[in-house]
Amino acid sequence: MKKVCCVPNCSEPSYCRSMCAPHYRKWHYWNIQKPNRKLKGHAPTIAETFWSHVAVTENPQSCWIFLRRIGQNGYGRLRYKGRLVEAHRFAFFLTHGHWPEPMCLHSCDNSRCVNPNHLSEGTQLQNMREASKRGRLNSRIQRRSPGVGDRIAA
Repeated sequence: MKKVCCVPNCSEPSYCRSMCAPHYRKWHYWNIQKPNRKLKGHAPTIAETFWSHVAVTENPQSCWIFLRRIGQNGYGRLRYKGRLVEAHRFAFFLTHGHWPEPMCLHSCDNSRCVNPNHLSEGTQLQNMREASKRGRLNSRIQRRSPGVGDRIAA
């Protein structure tokens, strides 16, 4: 007797982890949780799943580091409703109930941090002002564009 895929409404033969080849590849590539018929209790919510991938500390003022996928820009990334989303934006969404518009700013300058106490909404101009105050602007950009620091600091 051949085993079949454990995904509901799929009758393909089992390939790995009780799933057919297409479902296994999808689960493996996108880190989708294995559909398990024997799940006891409730299925974890997206918020529970997200926070389980974060190193949360007892001190609310320290950085909470996202432990999963990190993009080339150094920010945590995850898939939500079929789209890649930056982890700090998603943390803001979970805690405030809306997406940060136009940007999500870090007060701690740690790109992997998702601590809601360190995140705020802001504009590109505010972000550049904060970067200038902290000395985090690229010096090459400052040299090429005289007066930018004056405009940003204003």
